[in-house]
Amino acid sequence: MPEHTEVAACSVGLGRRGLDPDELRPEVGTVPSAVTSIVQAQLAGAAYIRI
Repeated sequence: MPEHTEVAACSVGLGRRGLDPDELRPEVGTVPSAVTSIVQAQLAGAAYIRI
C-alpha cells in the first residue's frame, strides 16, 4: 500500500451486509460511520477516492 494511505471499512455497511469485520484483511481497519470519517478526514486535508 502506498505511504500515507489508509483503507477502512464502514461498520454500518458491514453490518447491513452481514459481513464480519474480523474477516477483513489485517491491513483494513474499520470506522463506525463512513460519512463521518470521510468528512473529518477531508477537513484535515485528506483526499477521498471511492473505489
